[in-house]
Amino acid sequence: MNKVLVASGVSLALLGGAFAANNYMIEKIGQEIPTQVLNGLEKIDPQLLQVQRVSSQINGKEIKEEYSFYFIIDGKRQQKLPLLMTHYAEIGLFGLNVNGNFALAKDKGFAAEFIKEVTTFNENITYTFSTTTQQLDLNGDIQLGAIQSRREKVNIGKLSFNLVADHKEQVLKANLPTISLGDNSFALNMKDIDLTLLDNIETNNSSINFNLGDFNFQNTRSKEGVRLSDSNWTINLAENETGSKFSTNIDIQKASLQAKQFSIPNLNFNFKTAVEGIQLDLLEELGDIALHSTSINSNKQQQEIMQQFFEAGINAKELSLSINESSINGNIQLKPDNYSNMPKYKVGDAVIRNIHSKIDIIVDPNTIANISPLKNVVDRYFNAEPSGNFSATFELSNGQPMLNGMPL
Repeated sequence: MNKVLVASGVSLALLGGAFAANNYMIEKIGQEIPTQVLNGLEKIDPQLLQVQRVSSQINGKEIKEEYSFYFIIDGKRQQKLPLLMTHYAEIGLFGLNVNGNFALAKDKGFAAEFIKEVTTFNENITYTFSTTTQQLDLNGDIQLGAIQSRREKVNIGKLSFNLVADHKEQVLKANLPTISLGDNSFALNMKDIDLTLLDNIETNNSSINFNLGDFNFQNTRSKEGVRLSDSNWTINLAENETGSKFSTNIDIQKASLQAKQFSIPNLNFNFKTAVEGIQLDLLEELGDIALHSTSINSNKQQQEIMQQFFEAGINAKELSLSINESSINGNIQLKPDNYSNMPKYKVGDAVIRNIHSKIDIIVDPNTIANISPLKNVVDRYFNAEPSGNFSATFELSNGQPMLNGMPL
């Protein structure tokens, strides 16, 4: 009997301890989550959007918060129409995970005005956060109604996205089934749009992968246009002590082009390049000025940054382009130089003199037949090959472009 009592007492003590530990961890996580959410939202560019927490309530394992987002236009905060959002969260057992969702208020603020003036929308945004691994798994769907104006009509399908992020890397995947827009002069349709963004924090590498199932643009009056099928665009950026290496690959399985002077019914397209020595901080500074600056001096600032960019030099070691049987392969290099003591009107010519390039070109007969303006150039500068193709080498040195040794 004593053993039963002892065992029962131990069990109750353990249960009580577990209950107390559970409450303690829930209370601790309940205090941390609102801070982490606010810190995360405040990482949004404050020159585009500013966030303010309106209220925060913690009731045991449940959290409810309200936030206001204010748009920044011409450097001024738009107080009258904030975007209002509610954050709900529930803390799991022992505070090991948090499940939550975000909802936009549609009866007031910016969302209400958007529904009134533009179109309806619905959203479903949920997340799971592991407090042990600090991994966030965010999922969302946003459905916009048709946008109709006097001349134009826009239809956007349901946008779905997923963000998985921790202290090592962040991966964002987004999918948009369809976009269509047009008026009485043009029509644009895109289908099966997939975007993947990867940011590896540990290795300082990032990449963008963009897939497009179908792209169709047409001038409804002249019938000119372009259609692309199964397109893929990949961008990689690696940072190191000497700068950043940028590489990109564009691959289009099938493309057709209709223009006034020529028509290309079916072609394959691939473009690759790798550029070393890019000063990423200068590009970021240039982007910030372009996005945010309303100062009359912003144009001057952009020119100064571009000059620093050119002075650092660029080296595109790998440059290749293939269209069906035609191809371009070579390299382009902008040598480092100092333009600061040079009159502004001479900088452009100096930059061109510092560009050195050698590119081998092959053009096949079908491409020449489809693009009629090419024929005169090929007849004058290109060599006929036994294969039936035509070849030439383009060189640029000291500001003088040459094609097969002949000045252009």
